[in-house]
Amino acid sequence: MKSFTGRMTDGRRAQVESSLARAARLRPVTWDLIIPIDPTPGELQWFERLRTQYPFKVEWRGATWIETRLTEQPQVRRFYFANAMAETEELLRQLVPERGPIANTDEAMQRMRGMIDRLSQLNRTTSSS
Repeated sequence: MKSFTGRMTDGRRAQVESSLARAARLRPVTWDLIIPIDPTPGELQWFERLRTQYPFKVEWRGATWIETRLTEQPQVRRFYFANAMAETEELLRQLVPERGPIANTDEAMQRMRGMIDRLSQLNRTTSSS
């Protein structure tokens, strides 16, 4: 797994080629390069040459492909890009606030109702994204 956010420099191309060669030893059915950029003509030419060296399907999945997947799955976008993890942690903190443990079932139910209401709001927001 590689994490590139800029153009495919010579060094990055070498890393991709090395990773692909290692993966080829495992005889995959497909291998995908997923990076948040669409290829330039030069990058595409390099990748097409690379593709011909292997008997399995080799695909470039760039920014357009990623954006399409995120549009199809808005909850993924929200999780990774809208700090949903912090929201979840805050909801969990609300279950047992700093004032101490839950004293009785009535208090537990009251806190849970508040969390359910907030989760419903988050769900509506995520569903409409």
